[in-house]
Amino acid sequence: MRKRCVICGGEQDTRIYEGYDICTECADLMEDIMGEYFLKVVSQSAKDSKGGYAMHLWDMKIHESDYIRIKQDIERHHRHIRESVMRELAGEDNESRRRYLTRLLANIEWLEENLDFYHHYFENHYLCPTCGGSLFRNYIVEENGDWFLIRCAGCDGIVKKYFLPAIHRFAHVKKRD
Repeated sequence: MRKRCVICGGEQDTRIYEGYDICTECADLMEDIMGEYFLKVVSQSAKDSKGGYAMHLWDMKIHESDYIRIKQDIERHHRHIRESVMRELAGEDNESRRRYLTRLLANIEWLEENLDFYHHYFENHYLCPTCGGSLFRNYIVEENGDWFLIRCAGCDGIVKKYFLPAIHRFAHVKKRD
C-alpha cells in the first residue's frame, strides 16, 4: 500500500524529500516556491554583505548566519506568495489553471504549518558542493529557456536548477552569453 501525500492526500509515487511524504506533483510546486524563496534570500544577502572585517565575521559564522537568513523572511514570503496566488485565483476562469493555483495554495498552507521543512530543504544549499564557497555571497543566477540555474561564482558549478514558468520572470536573472 502506497503512502499518501501529506499536502494533497494523493498517492505518493516516489519519495523526493527524505523524511517527507510529498507526491511528485506537490514536490514540483514546492520546487517553484522554494526556488523563488532561495533566490530572494541569496540575492538579499549579496546586497547586505560588506567587505573587509564585516566579510571576515560573515565567513566565521557562515552556517549560523545562513540558517538565520533562511528563517528570517519566511512569514513575509508566505504572505506575499499567498496574496499573489489568491489574487490570481480570484480572477482565473481556466479550470486547469485554477487547479494549479489551488494546489499551490495547499503547498503554501502546508509550509506555514511545517517551517522545519525550510531548513531540511536548504541544508545542502548553503555552500557550493564542489568548492565549498558560500552561496550567500558567491552565486550567479542565469536564465536558460524555461529554467533558471543557480551556479557558484567561484567554480561555475550548478548548485540548483529550477523551472521558471513564463508568468514568473525575475528581473535579476542574468542570461548567459
